[in-house]
Amino acid sequence: MTCCLKHIYTTWNAITLGQADIREALDVQTVENLHLRAPIASIIDRHYINQQMDRPPSQSGLFPGVEDREKRSSIKRALLGLEGLIPTIKAFHENCIYLRTGANIIHNLLLDEKPKSTYEAMCDHWTAAETTLEEFREGAFREVTLERPDLAARFCFIQVLLAIFRQFPNLSNDSPRKEPGSRKRKRDSNPPVEFISGSVNPAYRNKLLWCAHSLGFKTRKITNGLRNVEDQPGEVSEPFILANDGEIIKRRSGTPFTNAYKEFRTQLFLPNLHQVQVGPGLDPSVMFVQRDLLNAFFGWAPGGRDFALSALPIPLSDPVPSLRYVLPHLASSSRANGVASPEHAALVERQTWSTNQPFSA
Repeated sequence: MTCCLKHIYTTWNAITLGQADIREALDVQTVENLHLRAPIASIIDRHYINQQMDRPPSQSGLFPGVEDREKRSSIKRALLGLEGLIPTIKAFHENCIYLRTGANIIHNLLLDEKPKSTYEAMCDHWTAAETTLEEFREGAFREVTLERPDLAARFCFIQVLLAIFRQFPNLSNDSPRKEPGSRKRKRDSNPPVEFISGSVNPAYRNKLLWCAHSLGFKTRKITNGLRNVEDQPGEVSEPFILANDGEIIKRRSGTPFTNAYKEFRTQLFLPNLHQVQVGPGLDPSVMFVQRDLLNAFFGWAPGGRDFALSALPIPLSDPVPSLRYVLPHLASSSRANGVASPEHAALVERQTWSTNQPFSA
């Protein structure tokens, strides 16, 4: 949370050019009108910013208290140069509700105790291995080389969090937000197809336990949960492509809506987040919004490139796997700990990556 608050401060400091007089001229109307706009990914948002900043200050919905023409021009350039969603305290609170779902799942299914810091507790239960793994599709991993090995625990924790986001309705009682018009009918025990209800599914719980175990996290809950478990693969959902022009502002924070969740539940892996296309589009894509959430809470800030997610691997070139094999050392390690190895053991692709670029487009 501290990281996200720093992200909010850094972003608005960039918008106000680091100048005290512009910060003092920042009003509530301007903050509300810029809330979660994505100038780099949305044609609509870029047009709005250009239009409002080019208007006379008295007629503008942005910075009406800044009358100097050159300063307004500089503010406009700063706004249009932002690489993510424009954060606000309102968005922070909405996203915290969504992240709390992930934290509760970690507490209930993975951790033995309820800590003050979910991240620190998970790192305390992480053991470094000879190789670092990256999940690139459901249950499939490949070896990666990190230029910052000291951040490997964070790298693995983020992957567990993504695995939870992909299946949070199957790991808790929480559900995606309903799409307009998808309300459950009265006296109808079966909700419409568009509605996704939340409940803990043993098959998906076991998949999460195996994912966390594969990435190096060891707790009694994980070990005991996998002990003598028969392979129960959950149903793999078909890819779902949202047939619209992106996510409008009210859909860019908090628990995702049903259609957004259906789109990212098969796509939310680190390699895919690295490859998110930044437009042009009327509004930012579902994956752009999810990547921005990850960036905001785990270290990204405009203008600042020395951030925690620098450990995330960026391909030097197009991936060309040199070897593909079933992961034998995890299977043998599992048997040694009394954990039954799933029949669909993780697939690994040897790959060398570089991390000298930021985790952003």
